[in-house]
Amino acid sequence: TSEEAQLHGQELLKEVLADGEEQCRAGQKRLGLFTRQLDEARVENRSRAQQLSDMQISTTGIHEKICKFQHWVLERKLFPNVCPSRLASAPSASRPSEDRLGLASLGRPVPAPDEGS
Repeated sequence: TSEEAQLHGQELLKEVLADGEEQCRAGQKRLGLFTRQLDEARVENRSRAQQLSDMQISTTGIHEKICKFQHWVLERKLFPNVCPSRLASAPSASRPSEDRLGLASLGRPVPAPDEGS
């Protein structure tokens, strides 16, 4: 009869609603888990980004010292006959000093031997 069909329909509707509510709770639980994981990943990412930034600053400084040191070596290799006093009279931009090179931290380089020796 139609009354039985209506009762059966209501029972099915209650089951569907109960199932939907359970699915909603499970979805909210998963969302909470993923939100916590995302927050943890953001904290770790922030920490790693700071470490990377610190390393980039450090390696940039090292790179600058290496470039200055290379310039210093090449200047002496390409112009071995230039008297040190003439190098000293050159503008400071064209002759980086050992102090500005930061060579003290690298150790003093061994001067090139004189060709006359």
